[in-house]
Amino acid sequence: MEAWLSANFRNTFLLPEEKRISACLEQNVDLYKQSAVILDTALSDVDYLVENRFTVTDIIVGFTANMGRRRGYLDGLSNLNAYLERLFARPHCTLGQS
Repeated sequence: MEAWLSANFRNTFLLPEEKRISACLEQNVDLYKQSAVILDTALSDVDYLVENRFTVTDIIVGFTANMGRRRGYLDGLSNLNAYLERLFARPHCTLGQS
């Protein structure tokens, strides 16, 4: 998921306009959403991703999933949104604040 968001960020903000490939933007969003559906399914019967306990994996995946949430890419993915809410509720978490 992170790869699709990073590619869009580079293509939108970092590359000079003459080197941007606008056709890949929509494709990357579609690929992000496909990945999110797979993650949503994986979270259907667990609270966390590794051995059903909070690990650094949840921090990394949570950050990437939250970036997609903020862009509206997680609409309708109830397991993934509930997962993010669990992460936001953890002590010292600031992901969900913006």
